[in-house]
Amino acid sequence: MHYQVPDLRFRCFNKIQDVSTVPFTVNDVIQIPSVYNLETYGSVINELEIANDNANGKLIVPWHKRNHLVVNDRRQWKQECPVITNIIDEISYYFNVDINSSRVNIFRSGENGQCGQSDSKPFHHDRSATNPGLSQNITIGVSLGSEREIAFKHVKRKREPDDTWHNIRSGAIVSTVCGSGSVYAFARDVNCEFQHGVLPAHGTIGNDNSYDRVSLIIWGTTRYRMDTGDSRVSKRDIPTHYELGVSERRNQSFES
Repeated sequence: MHYQVPDLRFRCFNKIQDVSTVPFTVNDVIQIPSVYNLETYGSVINELEIANDNANGKLIVPWHKRNHLVVNDRRQWKQECPVITNIIDEISYYFNVDINSSRVNIFRSGENGQCGQSDSKPFHHDRSATNPGLSQNITIGVSLGSEREIAFKHVKRKREPDDTWHNIRSGAIVSTVCGSGSVYAFARDVNCEFQHGVLPAHGTIGNDNSYDRVSLIIWGTTRYRMDTGDSRVSKRDIPTHYELGVSERRNQSFES
């Protein structure tokens, strides 16, 4: 049987220190369970509540059509949140990442969320999939609190004439459950060839009113070797507008 490059490759590690032992490929999704504990979640929630009070309730605001909450990046708040800052520093150290930007999302659970149900996040690309020339090849998330399901949806993209990729009419959806304290990451081509999102709660996942979910997101460029040899998007470290399939002048906003 001829080897075909996976569209998406899940790689699980027992410890966050292990991510430096194997070179990444642009098709990788990485998951590490139980990096942080519930005490860390409690400390993060406490920091955010104090910082929000100090900002007269204007730090934590609705985001993405009010589907969830986000910590307002336009306000100076990180100096008030040393636990969050330390987590971001630790993650960037272990993944050897030059950080472009970071964000803190809050997903309310159960009846605490929008319209009396748990918050979710629609499928989307991060901006490096639509902005040529952007030096970003990895997205990293830290999931604290309520268990949630992170999903990846295969999207139709036009490729070379002899590539069967353009025959895909609807995308398969794959997902992984992220428990409290888990860390996940996905590489460049996953962001280009898949959209990602936080699925609506179902069953026991995301409906526990005891905890909301805090999501710390980091976008950046890892200094570990990122193998582009089997990429269908680009063999270059930074894809061009032609390879991304977008107008040279296109400038889309991004989500995560």
